[in-house]
Amino acid sequence: MNAALFYRKFGLPEQVLTLEYSNKPFLKENYIRVQMLYAPINASDLIPTTGVYQHRITLPQIAGYEGVGKVIEAPLSYQHLIGKRVLPLRGGGTWQNFVDLPAEFAIEVPDSISDITAARAYINPVAAWLMLKHYSPQGKHILVTAAGSDCAKLLCNWVIKFAALSVTVICRSDSHAQYYNKHAIKHIKQDDKQTIEYFARQADIVVDAVGGGLRKQI
Repeated sequence: MNAALFYRKFGLPEQVLTLEYSNKPFLKENYIRVQMLYAPINASDLIPTTGVYQHRITLPQIAGYEGVGKVIEAPLSYQHLIGKRVLPLRGGGTWQNFVDLPAEFAIEVPDSISDITAARAYINPVAAWLMLKHYSPQGKHILVTAAGSDCAKLLCNWVIKFAALSVTVICRSDSHAQYYNKHAIKHIKQDDKQTIEYFARQADIVVDAVGGGLRKQI
C-alpha cells in the first residue's frame, strides 16, 4: 500500500495537500521502484501547489521533487540497482512511500554520502552549481541575498573556492550572521539600506533570490 501527498487543485499547501492511499500498479518497462527514505520540504516543492507554475502542471499531482530512496524492484537490465540508494529523479512526486521512475534517470548515491545529505542533493546544489557555471566568480566581487537559504550557503562556499575576490551576504537574522561569522564571510543586515547600496555598487555579480523592495536597493 502506497501513501502519497496529492494536490488535486491549486492553493495553499496546508489547504490542498491530502494524504491518499492506493496500491501501486505493475512496473512499466525499464522502470524501477524506489522505497523512499527521506524527502525534504523545499520552497520548490511548495510553490507549485499554489498554481504559480500551473501552465506546465497537470493535476492531480503528488508533491515533492527531491529525496533519497532504496531500489526494491528493477528489470533484469537494472538488477544491479536492487538495494542501492538512488535519487529518484522524474519519478512523479517524492512525497510518497514508493516512487516509480525510468531507470535511466536514477542517480546512484555513493556510500560516503549520508541519507540526509543525499535527500537534499538535487535542487539547491544543482541550482548553485549552474549559476557558477554561467557566471564565473573568479576575480570578482560577489553579493548574495537570502543568506539563510541552503542555496546561498553553497554558493558562498563554492565562490570562495573558485577564487572570487570577495563575497558579501545579506542576512535577515542573527542566526544566519553567526553562520557566516564562522566562515569569515562578510554579512549585512537586511534593513541596513545604506550598506547594502554600497556593496551593491562594488559588486560585479549579484545573486538575488528575494526581489521586491530589496531588489530596488541593489
